[in-house]
Amino acid sequence: MLFVIGVSNLAGALGMLAIFAPSGIGVREGILLGLLSIVMPTEFALLVTVTSRLWDVALDGIFFAIGKAVTLSKK
Repeated sequence: MLFVIGVSNLAGALGMLAIFAPSGIGVREGILLGLLSIVMPTEFALLVTVTSRLWDVALDGIFFAIGKAVTLSKK
């Protein structure tokens, strides 16, 4: 579990440092897939990687909706 948490944090940090890729797309996933494949089957690592990106996009949408609702309620 600690390895997975560390890999996730490392991938997120390197994704932010990759100024050539918007939102670290591709960089983050490549690091996650490569390093998670060490401790789990590649298919499962791919599922975790894709699910992680989809979860991030969903959270961004939720935060946007909350911000929009707060902004509209103040008008």
